[in-house]
Amino acid sequence: MKNKNKKAVGYVRRSSHNEDSGSFDRQEKAINDFAKRNDFKIVAEGFYYDGSTSGKTSIEERDGMLALLERCKDEGIKTAIVQESGRIARQLLCQMVIIERFKAAGIDLIDCSGLMLSETDDPQRKMVIQILGAIKEMDRSETVAKMMAGRNRVRAAGGRAEGKPTFGHTEGERLIIKRIKQLRRKPAKGVIKKWVKVTRILNEEGFRNRSGGEFKSPYVSKLAKENGIK
Repeated sequence: MKNKNKKAVGYVRRSSHNEDSGSFDRQEKAINDFAKRNDFKIVAEGFYYDGSTSGKTSIEERDGMLALLERCKDEGIKTAIVQESGRIARQLLCQMVIIERFKAAGIDLIDCSGLMLSETDDPQRKMVIQILGAIKEMDRSETVAKMMAGRNRVRAAGGRAEGKPTFGHTEGERLIIKRIKQLRRKPAKGVIKKWVKVTRILNEEGFRNRSGGEFKSPYVSKLAKENGIK
């Protein structure tokens, strides 16, 4: 494996299509386990997140991925690890564009199977990456089609098919949003608390997400944005 005993960062993406909130934790664990097995060291605060981000979203619209690239550039980090290629993008063209962006920046992009996604000069590797990307894209399209068909059947039967209610549906969730607003409020003297600090306080005070786990700062920031909290 290239770049052994080198610093690395992890990239985590959760789809906007009803993916459960525990996905971040599972991806982090897979990346950490892979890093340990292969002598990579994830740097401090080295995970970058794009929450509720479609696999079709371009790199310019991914705050987490852009921040990861900037960190790698500033600190000379040469390796980024993802759980699997579909976490980059499930649409083949989008995936290849992002892979080329990492390659141009001199960053090795690796998935947890050990496949060097950024090594596209090797024709065989390029073919494997493209085939995997095509499979992911097809699988995603089939899943979306099945979900749509299921929702149409539910609607035809007079049922509710809108998926999970938005965060803030229950009294407990409204209390969390209220607390985020309180923590984010600018004090008379000083500066607004950063999302990392707001998230840490929420977790220390015992607030938990829908799956019962601790909050992550990208998700807290997303909740705030959805509720008009700056």
